Amino acid sequence: IVRHYIRGWFCIDLVSVAPFWTIDAFAVGNFSTLQVIRVARLLRLVKMARLLRASRIFNRWQAKLSVRHGTLVIVKCCMAILLYSHWSACIW
Repeated sequence: IVRHYIRGWFCIDLVSVAPFWTIDAFAVGNFSTLQVIRVARLLRLVKMARLLRASRIFNRWQAKLSVRHGTLVIVKCCMAILLYSHWSACIW
């Protein structure tokens, strides 16, 4: 799994999560900073497309497993609380 990830999406993920100032620090040659930032934003859009694909897969699983609506709402709320807690901890 690791080898497949490193060969495939690792570079895109690495560039998409890097702060723009680090991209600016490593920009060399005839690329301007603005062009490098645009490329990084484009890579982030590619990553968002992956999330949409994951959403479709989740919807297929939901249809196959026939999860009750109430259970799904509770799971989504728990996931939202976990995500909010994670972001709060990162900011802290």
